[in-house]
Amino acid sequence: TSGGAAVEFGLIAPFMIAVVLGVTASVGLIHDYHVMRQAVSSGAQLLMATDADVNAARDVTLGAWSGKVEGATVAVSQWCGCGGVQHACSTACSDGDYPQMFTRIDASTPYTGPLGQQTMTTSQTVRTR
Repeated sequence: TSGGAAVEFGLIAPFMIAVVLGVTASVGLIHDYHVMRQAVSSGAQLLMATDADVNAARDVTLGAWSGKVEGATVAVSQWCGCGGVQHACSTACSDGDYPQMFTRIDASTPYTGPLGQQTMTTSQTVRTR
């Protein structure tokens, strides 16, 4: 009977360690993704609230992204459309209406955790006109 608890602990300890490492890796990944997503939302809010250009949206997104690592990128693109079809922003649609303008903010970052390196990405598209 002596030593039974030690044997049981020896059988269960590897499983418990694996669970703790998995939870730790997931929490770090989720936190970093949440911070990146909030930064992209900050850039999108700027675009919806003002007449800011793509460079200002990129700068706000990068500024709001706390703790970003080397290799993190933000790209902002704009396009126009008429009835769901891409169209030139400077000319009227065939029905005479102005084309709708959309802006998309894409962010990506490498993430290195206990399970290796991964790339996290997020994007948000807003109608700006």
